[in-house]
Amino acid sequence: MIRYAANGRVYFSERATFLVIESESGANAPYVAFFNAEKAKKQDGYDAVMFVTSAYLKPSLPDKLPAVTLATLINCRVKGKPLKRPESRRIMMVKRK
Repeated sequence: MIRYAANGRVYFSERATFLVIESESGANAPYVAFFNAEKAKKQDGYDAVMFVTSAYLKPSLPDKLPAVTLATLINCRVKGKPLKRPESRRIMMVKRK
């Protein structure tokens, strides 16, 4: 799910986490994965780390949420830059092929 979102958008949740959304075939609600991202420690050998905090079907997902690209989120986290919460935009669900 995260791999498919790598070239797409991630959405701000109501709290301090982000989320990616996927359309599950046969499900009556979108499948949502909530996560946090931060700069990795130097000894890890990576630029950033991602922590998935929860994932489940979410029937009450709003139609619009603030969004940025995953690349923008990771770039800001790695460089220690603040990430502004943009205006809400229509949610686009990822469908795996």
